[in-house]
Amino acid sequence: MNAINVLNNGEIVDLNETFLSENDLYEIKPFDQITIDFLDKLSRLLLSDVKLKYRAEMVALGFWLRKSNLMALKTENDFLLNSKKYVLSPIGKVFHVCPANVDTMFVYSLVVSLLMGNRNALRISSRMEQESINLLFKHINSLMNQDDFSLLKKYILIIKYDHNKLMNDWISNHVNARVIWGGDKTIATFKQSSGNPRLKDVVFSDRISISVLNCSAINNYSIEQFNNFINRFYNDSYTFDQMGCSSPQTVIFIGEENEFDQCIKKIISSLTDLAQKKTALDLNSMASLKLNRMVQDSMDEIIENHFGNNLIQFLPLKDNVDFSNLHSCGGGYFYFKNLKSVNGLNFQNAPKIQTISYEGLNESELNTIIEFANGESIDRIVKMGNALNFDYIWDGYNLFDELSKKVAVI
Repeated sequence: MNAINVLNNGEIVDLNETFLSENDLYEIKPFDQITIDFLDKLSRLLLSDVKLKYRAEMVALGFWLRKSNLMALKTENDFLLNSKKYVLSPIGKVFHVCPANVDTMFVYSLVVSLLMGNRNALRISSRMEQESINLLFKHINSLMNQDDFSLLKKYILIIKYDHNKLMNDWISNHVNARVIWGGDKTIATFKQSSGNPRLKDVVFSDRISISVLNCSAINNYSIEQFNNFINRFYNDSYTFDQMGCSSPQTVIFIGEENEFDQCIKKIISSLTDLAQKKTALDLNSMASLKLNRMVQDSMDEIIENHFGNNLIQFLPLKDNVDFSNLHSCGGGYFYFKNLKSVNGLNFQNAPKIQTISYEGLNESELNTIIEFANGESIDRIVKMGNALNFDYIWDGYNLFDELSKKVAVI
């Protein structure tokens, strides 16, 4: 087996001698104290790093890694830890194929598996070269180099290698589970490497997400409430340039035409002001990208008009367009529909829809959307501002359950 570029400690190592060694015992138990302490210290490093405090995704990660949150996760999964029928155990070696569109997702994937006591190899994209990611690696490495956490060097390996089926085959034949992010194309690539007969795959396919807004409620917000809503809308949509699977691609405005007109104008104006202050995009490139997409959407008879500017575009969909499969070009490019009632929605046969983020819905409207989730469609329903918040229940999986083994004791 050829050596591979390993980011941990900047070393070039052979996987046979590290992650895949058959002689290493599994010394870490599910929700082990060493894991909790390691992640809590990583949280403190991230939250105290002055270079990261302006990165919303790094601050969110730091808060998620706090000991108090990890212990809450443990309590929520008490049914796994204290069953009378089985003992919870690591599933073994886990290979994570990590996405490039959401920089910090690889950490969440690692943490859930590490908390189950698994040994982990994470293949990350060669495009992940941002200063914030390099600082994250630096903090992880610094902790693993401490005597208290040196054991974790056997449990965390972050690697890069070019697309290589022989490498995929080899790793897949030596692990117990694969967590495959990155969508349909990535899944298809790694499914060609079948692995050992008991290999378990947890896969995350192409998904899209939608926001549902009650125009009347939003129009009646106080200035403070409305500004808070705009900040939450911005965070859900612009944090990863609208490329995250849980960022809204289509916005459904619920209300009469006059209510809708007032609502969309206020949103465009306020989001434009906020984006001008916070967005560090190449506006010329984004404007060109949006224009090209607009032309294509028009030629494909998807849209019939547009509202907005270089920072935000709302594109009204034609009546016969299935918005449950539409993914925008990003950067504040939103398809939309105006419906008088949530009863005009139909998500029941839309398996591509992952997240519904909502604002201003009353209890009856929310319950109507929850009913749509009874079947193949919709895996998450969250208040606006929480679309990108990671949870161990993702795409319908409980990842602690999926990445653990249950040893029957009878």
